[in-house]
Amino acid sequence: MSYGASANYADVIEDKSVAKLCPKEWKQLQAEMLNVEDGTHENIQDAYQVLARFERQEEDISKEVEKAYVLLKKAFERKTGLSIIMEYHDCDECGDRYDEVRCAYWAVGGMYELTEAGKEIGDLVERKMFVTYG
Repeated sequence: MSYGASANYADVIEDKSVAKLCPKEWKQLQAEMLNVEDGTHENIQDAYQVLARFERQEEDISKEVEKAYVLLKKAFERKTGLSIIMEYHDCDECGDRYDEVRCAYWAVGGMYELTEAGKEIGDLVERKMFVTYG
C-alpha cells in the first residue's frame, strides 16, 4: 500500500476579525447557527463543521443559517473585495500535530498575490500550513 501527503495552506482570518469587519452579519450568523432546532450544534465549532460540509456540498443546512451565511460572505466581499468561506481540517484523521490549522477555520480567497483590497486587511489574515495524508 502506498502512502502520500499533500501540502496545503489557507489564508486564515480569526472570528474576531470577521466580526469586526461585518458586525451585523456576524451576529446574525452566530445567532442562527446556535438556534438550530435539532440540537446538533452544542457549540460554535460544531456549527462551523456543518458550514464547512455545506460548502463542500456534503450536508444541507437550514434556510435561516444559509441566508445568514450568504449575507456574511457578501458583506465581507463588499467590505474587503475578498471572498471568505468556512473550511474544516480534521488533523486527527488526515493531518499532523504540527498543523497550524485545526478543525474549522475561515479561509480568505484572493490573497495569494496581495491585491489592494488584500493589503488593506493583510495584518488581519495569516497564512497557515497543514498536511493531508492518505
